[in-house]
Amino acid sequence: MASYGGIAWIDVPDKAAVDAILKAIDDEDCGDAPDKLYARSYDAGQGRRIELNTDGSNYDFLPDIVVFLMRRTGVVIRALVALDHDEYGAEHIVLATRDGRVERVHHKYIYPKLLGLWPYRAGRPWRTDLPTIGWERGRFSGRLVDGPSARSALARLYGVPLGQIRAAGRHARRSHQDLGIIGEPFAPWLNALGIAWSGPDGEKPVLVRNRPVWQAAFRRYVLPELPGRWLVLEDAAMVAPIDLIACGVVRHVHGLAVVLHPLYVPIDGWECLPEVQQTQAWGYFSRISDAEEYMLAVAEKIRTDVLPLLSIYGSLEGFRRFCGERAADSDGARWLYLQAATYIILEQYDEADAALTTADGMTGQQAEAWYPSGASPAIRASLLAKVAEQRRLRGLPEISG
Repeated sequence: MASYGGIAWIDVPDKAAVDAILKAIDDEDCGDAPDKLYARSYDAGQGRRIELNTDGSNYDFLPDIVVFLMRRTGVVIRALVALDHDEYGAEHIVLATRDGRVERVHHKYIYPKLLGLWPYRAGRPWRTDLPTIGWERGRFSGRLVDGPSARSALARLYGVPLGQIRAAGRHARRSHQDLGIIGEPFAPWLNALGIAWSGPDGEKPVLVRNRPVWQAAFRRYVLPELPGRWLVLEDAAMVAPIDLIACGVVRHVHGLAVVLHPLYVPIDGWECLPEVQQTQAWGYFSRISDAEEYMLAVAEKIRTDVLPLLSIYGSLEGFRRFCGERAADSDGARWLYLQAATYIILEQYDEADAALTTADGMTGQQAEAWYPSGASPAIRASLLAKVAEQRRLRGLPEISG
């Protein structure tokens, strides 16, 4: 699990129960859920353990779908959900069914500590109205459900000595020091309960749920409002046909990032304009219909603000000019190297040499592997040779059009 992700360990009695869980995972009625879920199952001694993981959109809905699976199937013995909120901390929730209702047995949130002393409480624990074991302490301490009765119930649920649970609580006081290390913030509790972070070797996780809501909602509500043709990806949309500069938008937490991406340069992710086009924040909608209002606002933003920018900068000449305008930024050398690469593609080698000379003379810049080493037809050919692979990595058509 990478930062901003979740993993759940769901214990069921047998393989028939595993099948029931996997069948229900993609149910239309599940409501809030991660866009993508991967699963595998393995023998856990006295039953089967299903490992669900996600690091995509709506990862923080992982506890919600676990609760749905528990209610829908009635076969879950117990479940532990771990959520990594990156710089906002981490949390785990233990769930069980008692007297026909799902309850929170244990729930703790680990806040980062500023200067190692003061908790940084910008993170928000999972919100739910599930009944708890013992009283809920609230979010200030992070010990939401962690009283004596909760710890005793946790020990009974997993069949481990209460002393192990108490020891885990003591060790967990330092878990804030392990934030940012995959799995480590949860280690005291997982070790006490006998849960291995990655499970046994062997069976690989398989994709069991794939519902990119943003993609489907964009197609339904935005495309009819836009001129021309668009290629809609999981969290981005590109104007078609796609030539050497991929132009479009990519979802951003605060709106839309405008994509101006040179496919002849092997850059990770999408190259975007620094300024984000503000829209409503993406609401982590679990259903396509819930996103209608958001997407109609997106369509308006694209028509009024994004398309004019793409008409100015969305060609080789336009991108070359844009890079020159950014040369005075704090990362100006990088923009000059992009400009040089574009000059080379345009076969303007003298101008490329001048840009490279200026960029090479800037100090305090960290070189990237793709920076052109010179300007020549041979360098141009090497840049163009990268295009096909860049298209493949981004799910773009092999040929323009």
